[in-house]
Amino acid sequence: MKTLKWTGALLLGLTVGASFAAEASAKTSADFTDLKDLDAATKAKFDAMINAGIFDGVSDTTFGLKDEMNRAQFAKVAALITGLEVNKDLKTSSFTDVKADDIANGYALPYIEALKAAGITDGYGEGTYNPAGKVTKEQLATFLVRTLGMDKDAKSTAPVNDQSVSDWAKGYVALALDLKLMGGGTDGTFGGKSNATRDLLVTGSYESAQTLEVKKPLAVSGAEFAAGNKLELTSTTALDESSIDLSKITVNGVALDPKKDSFKLSDDKKTIIITLHDGFTLDNTKTPVIEATGLKSLYGNEIKKDADKPVPVKVTEAPPAPPAPPVNTGSNSNTNTPPPSSNTPTLTIDKEHAVASATGVTFNVTTNLSKSSDTVYYAIVPGAAKDVDAAELVPPVSLSDYVQSGSQSYTEPTMEIEIGDNYDMYLDPSTEYTIYMIARSEGMNSAVASYTFTTEEGLPDIPSLIALTSGTSRESGEETDSIHLALDVQHANKVYYVLLPQGQNPLTTDEIKNFSNDAYSHGEVQVTNRAVDISLEGLLKDSTYILYTVGSNAEYDSESAPYTFYRTDGILTFEEFSYADGQLTPNYDSADYQFYYWTLNDVSDGAIAPSADYVISKSMPHFIDESHPSVTISGVTGPTRVYGVIVEDVQRSNVVSIDIDGNVGGGPWQGGEIPTPFLP
Repeated sequence: MKTLKWTGALLLGLTVGASFAAEASAKTSADFTDLKDLDAATKAKFDAMINAGIFDGVSDTTFGLKDEMNRAQFAKVAALITGLEVNKDLKTSSFTDVKADDIANGYALPYIEALKAAGITDGYGEGTYNPAGKVTKEQLATFLVRTLGMDKDAKSTAPVNDQSVSDWAKGYVALALDLKLMGGGTDGTFGGKSNATRDLLVTGSYESAQTLEVKKPLAVSGAEFAAGNKLELTSTTALDESSIDLSKITVNGVALDPKKDSFKLSDDKKTIIITLHDGFTLDNTKTPVIEATGLKSLYGNEIKKDADKPVPVKVTEAPPAPPAPPVNTGSNSNTNTPPPSSNTPTLTIDKEHAVASATGVTFNVTTNLSKSSDTVYYAIVPGAAKDVDAAELVPPVSLSDYVQSGSQSYTEPTMEIEIGDNYDMYLDPSTEYTIYMIARSEGMNSAVASYTFTTEEGLPDIPSLIALTSGTSRESGEETDSIHLALDVQHANKVYYVLLPQGQNPLTTDEIKNFSNDAYSHGEVQVTNRAVDISLEGLLKDSTYILYTVGSNAEYDSESAPYTFYRTDGILTFEEFSYADGQLTPNYDSADYQFYYWTLNDVSDGAIAPSADYVISKSMPHFIDESHPSVTISGVTGPTRVYGVIVEDVQRSNVVSIDIDGNVGGGPWQGGEIPTPFLP
């Protein structure tokens, strides 16, 4: 009997022969008739994989959504998304049944050999690979889990209780479901022994590629002013063209103008080639400073900006230098406005590119500040602009009718200001406001800058749930445990919940609301003063649980919000981690584990520390091994307390915290600020 052999980090292999593009395809999901009924989120995943050159259609108009895949097809996808070095000139295989002249599957020979060289597969047995053999759903689940380096996690994960899945694969399937790499079938089973189809391969590979990508540096690695009035920005990874907004790219603190400047992406999608407008000038007396924000990779990951590592800029052919300023001859000198002192702060608001939403507004400000101790202050007042003195904006704000105020420490010459995007800072819809701002340095204020805007019409009252640090934890008793989840609830009058052991199929919103299996804890809680507390007792110490929640009102439901609470029968010992140059490095004696971190902009003794389960549920795993011993921290400005938790196999550690003082930029998927309760 022939048996599959599993080794290393994967399992077997895959591609699509002629249906894979050798180079990046110009097509999108809109070009294929069998993809037209997919939802927008799924189409975005298909577009990413097509644009990355990993998939193409089986014809010009058909993608082959439900076509079954074979092991040759599997090999190519595995090699491409894991970034293995492939020798495409290779003509001889170490497997007896893999031939370069095989019309159907010969193209996969170099990919299959790359997998074997990487220790990912030993083949099908007896020196064969079986390139034409089909791939089952449980085999695909195992592949996706192993590409993430989570083989040990799968082996220690509680297996799915599903007779359609082979015993050897139950841990892999459970973890694939938990990580949302794959979903269950419409009949309530996974269907593990059924053959996998191309749609599952595309969506599962996208999720795996997205997670793998964040282990690599994601940044703008260089900029070059080139001939033809061009500015070329190069990224370390392929970019999503829809994320490129020229107004969020600045040269020496001044934003580019999408109405005058234009861009295209290079064939490998790693370089933004910008054609600057006629009249664009560059000050050749100083080194150019390039900033780019809002960029995302093809797989939806944020391209990070490290304030401590400016983008290297090369000037091959500079745009024209700015004209020399006119010489003041002294005539009419009594009517000239004297220039401000070089020490006097200045602040301007980019009103042209400001964007108002129903609950707030986003815009850029440019200052001449230079030190981290320098600060921008603002206050928001309903109605049209009026005369305001700068001193009225310095805390404590003395404007009598302001509805909101705040400050932002200096990070760079041009900074993005977001007002009302946090749930505790919402402005009212369809309302006129004026924001007043000053820059302040060493006791001196700039002139007051103001911007009047009107928020958009109100949005539907869609419920949302936010877990709070105080009151969210798993408590260990003498024999059993209890789970407590404290929620801040918006636009909902009740919250539904279901508690399941880890390894069960994830629940949708409707499944949570209509859950009726009394073998598991479930129910609904009425919302009182925007607060809900869910407490469940009598839980097994040796089980990890996932608490699924949904907020609901008469018209809308929130998205399903799962919270993971790890077993407590063996808490890992974790004592410290360190911070240097934007990197967090756990001091933990193990070769392969996951590190979660969360940040709080409160380093006082009275700060409410989160529980370990809160940190895990509100952040994402960072995989630590010998080749990746540290994590790049992001989203940090000024004094910050960082909370860290270790997860190894099926157990978690205690919470450890350190205080840092940094400004390292970043995005929400790498951690973030713990929200405080809403203040009406």
